Amino acid sequence: MGDIEAALSQNPLVREATVIAREDGSGSKRLIAYVVPQENDIEATQPLSELSNQQVQQWQTLWNTIYSRSSTTQDWTCNTIGWNNSYTGLPLSEAEMHEWISNTVARILDLKPNKVLEIGCGLGLLLFQIAPHCSYYKGTDISTTAIQYLERQIAMSQDRLSHVSLCQRAADVVSDSEIGEFDTVILNSVVQYFPNIQYLVRVLEAATSIVQPKGRIFIGDVRSLPLLEAFHASVQLCQASPTLSTTELEQRIRKQISQDKELVIDPAFFVDLKQHLPQINHVQIQLKRGHYANEMTKFRYDVVLHIDSEIRPAIESQNLDWQKDQLTLESIKDFLQNNYFNLLKITRVPNQRIISDLRIVEALADVKRPKTVAELISLLQTVDQTWGVDPEDFWSLSQSLPYDVQIGWFDSNNSTYDVVLQHRNAIEAQRSLPDLLPAPVKPKPWNAYANNPLQGNQHNFVAQLRAFLKAKLPDYMVPSAFVVMENLPLTPNGKIDRRSLPEPKKERPALAEPYVSPATVLERQLAEIWSQILGIDQIGIYDNFFELGGHSLLAAQLIARIEQIIQIELPLFYLLREPTIMGLVKGIRLIQNLDASTAAQEETRIDLDADVILDAAIQPKTRLVPFNREPKRIFLTGATGFLGAFLLHELLQQTQADIYCLVRASHLEEGRQRLQNNLARYMLSSGELNPRVIPVLGDLSQPCLGLAQEMFQALSNQLDRIYHAGAFVNLIYPYTALRAANVLGTQEVLRLASQSQAIPVHFISTLDVFQSPAYFEMDRIREDQPLAHGQDLNVGYAQTKWVAEHLVRAAQRY
Repeated sequence: MGDIEAALSQNPLVREATVIAREDGSGSKRLIAYVVPQENDIEATQPLSELSNQQVQQWQTLWNTIYSRSSTTQDWTCNTIGWNNSYTGLPLSEAEMHEWISNTVARILDLKPNKVLEIGCGLGLLLFQIAPHCSYYKGTDISTTAIQYLERQIAMSQDRLSHVSLCQRAADVVSDSEIGEFDTVILNSVVQYFPNIQYLVRVLEAATSIVQPKGRIFIGDVRSLPLLEAFHASVQLCQASPTLSTTELEQRIRKQISQDKELVIDPAFFVDLKQHLPQINHVQIQLKRGHYANEMTKFRYDVVLHIDSEIRPAIESQNLDWQKDQLTLESIKDFLQNNYFNLLKITRVPNQRIISDLRIVEALADVKRPKTVAELISLLQTVDQTWGVDPEDFWSLSQSLPYDVQIGWFDSNNSTYDVVLQHRNAIEAQRSLPDLLPAPVKPKPWNAYANNPLQGNQHNFVAQLRAFLKAKLPDYMVPSAFVVMENLPLTPNGKIDRRSLPEPKKERPALAEPYVSPATVLERQLAEIWSQILGIDQIGIYDNFFELGGHSLLAAQLIARIEQIIQIELPLFYLLREPTIMGLVKGIRLIQNLDASTAAQEETRIDLDADVILDAAIQPKTRLVPFNREPKRIFLTGATGFLGAFLLHELLQQTQADIYCLVRASHLEEGRQRLQNNLARYMLSSGELNPRVIPVLGDLSQPCLGLAQEMFQALSNQLDRIYHAGAFVNLIYPYTALRAANVLGTQEVLRLASQSQAIPVHFISTLDVFQSPAYFEMDRIREDQPLAHGQDLNVGYAQTKWVAEHLVRAAQRY
């Protein structure tokens, strides 16, 4: 360990480091490096501009992907795909989205826009609502998919939107011809995807250059930096198990704050921006409108930057302090009905929307804080929710009284807000904007006004450390995992406390199923057990145990832990049949209504003969590919397994063919890495993966092997040979748990071989198919001898291979 630590200490990016050998769940030991970087060196490993460009490109790729899933059946003027709830991972409700859209549209239309540029127009949530009120509307977006979608919809609008133009470009790009062209620029719910505050400044510099005098820039849905901790505390508490310690809860909150990839901004930034951009002579900062208590109304705000507008001198106002003057909403109503004010300003109104969320932060900071999440929730239930005022209650005053209402952070801290009520007669008489915000203070560095979305890019830092060690040490001495820490834990004697070093946590991988957080007590208990077993922080109730990295040994540990904590005997097959938290919930509910032996019996009734019938659609369209021809393209399954590694190695040695390997991975580079790591594991390769090995991202257990139909067909058209070595090999799991990969997967391989011309298939089976006593007396078993006696097999793996062989034999008849 000393040699590895010494090598790490030679890296100028490292301040401290230690290395330990830690045993994993399978009993093997692996090297883990714990590293404290030098201040700011994670960002320094790449130029800021390069990181910024990467971040923009990542968001571009993400939104292209999200928008490409847009449904054509929904209302195309209100396409809300991609708007998900941070607490549950589910889409926000239709009612919430409609309220958000209508309130935002109303706030923009109050500005009386005529010539509009919308930066980040997306799928047109605002465009379709606002453009009909304008003489010219230009929408830009970084997503090509979004622009193409809008072009199709506008083309079908029967000239109602002929004054709308579209352009695919980044937010900081404007043309010389656009200078002074627009009276309104809109950036709604887009600045959070900017890579840093400097990029936002650049965008606003460009935006102010194209806005006419007396124009404005509307910046909507800005995430609040003073409320960032309260937001993550609220989300993490919602997703936590009641048994989770508050210490670990706080660690999760800190981690989410540090890894937040969205830009979160202090409202003071927009006030102080006036000194950098003197064209901005008035700033309005307002809370979001809405009756729904969600993350948008609680933790976001809107900003209007007025460009070269007429600002009247501050008029005399009546000032009240909500808490000092012990005000109520009713007393304010009476006060306004019985008195006339040009301007009434009420400060320090407690924000009812976020009282509980701020209380979480306060409770965790208390030295006498609750020990568990359950105790914390009990404490929060004692919070007096009637103490604060919902901002909508103030806005509603404008319906019954002749006052316009503005609500924002003018003088208050993040737990309260300020209200300004302006009489409509005063507004008509003045016809100019009141200056309500305090004068800008001496501006701070831009970074002081926002978080750093790039700070989560630790993979660049770790990649450099790994490469650095590889150049100095043999491969077996390079740690398998790196944990980046702020400080190393110390004993009272000042030495590194190795027992307190955390296990490297894995992130939730990219899964087909969206994340849905546990909601009930049982779901949270199970999620906490899964998290402990799998070493993954965030577990969704529809996440697949095996796709998260689970295997047979961990499955046994999981069932034992469930029995210990929940006090219920749960047969293993419930996990194997439906390997999700919701699947286990169903099993537990069933067992609670049945005795365990009755529940277990339902898995023993299996009819193998029902599965040996080959899909009638699997018939080759043309004759068999000549078998004696040198293959050019081979398809191989199971290349990440033991036998598959040697088979891949031999095919590379014995042929010049390209080898297409089916592999489960989220992207091609991960697929290549899995194949290379497996070859290296059996000492079949020590360098880079042979370029003739081509990963095919798919899944043996899925229809068409997890491929799109077009790719499935195209692959079939190219192949000369198929080697089917892939299988879910497990001698404990029952038939039902292995059927998808071993039986249906074989059928899909045969389907691949018959899409056009018939392709030779080499199928690898197992001697276990002959485990019936009927074969014990035979000296030899001939290849052309019928495979029988499946009813005598009692191991799930042998049963699946027995059925798969029958399917292959059925395909031979063609």
